[in-house]
Amino acid sequence: FALPLRLSGASSERYIGFPARALAADEGVVFPDHLVIPPTGQGSRRSIEKLLFELRPGVTEVFAHPAIDTPELRAFAPDWSLRVDDHHFLTHDSGLRKLIDRAGVTLISYRELRDAMRAG
Repeated sequence: FALPLRLSGASSERYIGFPARALAADEGVVFPDHLVIPPTGQGSRRSIEKLLFELRPGVTEVFAHPAIDTPELRAFAPDWSLRVDDHHFLTHDSGLRKLIDRAGVTLISYRELRDAMRAG
């Protein structure tokens, strides 16, 4: 299918025991250069607001857990309120777009990575 992958950061290779990123790249797989996962228990808002101004060159994927407030969410996720805040922040907060613009960040999706991979 020639689809890009989400791969953990290079530092995780010492735990998994083999150079997954290098092997994937050798096979022509495209993946983000960096993966940022906000610390557990704080939600994504503060992490994203800070990291926008600290991004390294390349493609960075920011991992978040946005969710709509439902009884099911509250039943299974102890951090449900943070997930609901993530959803609001990522979909409704006009301040996020202003931060992105001020930081000079270009948003892309996995579609652009897919297209780059298929183009060779």
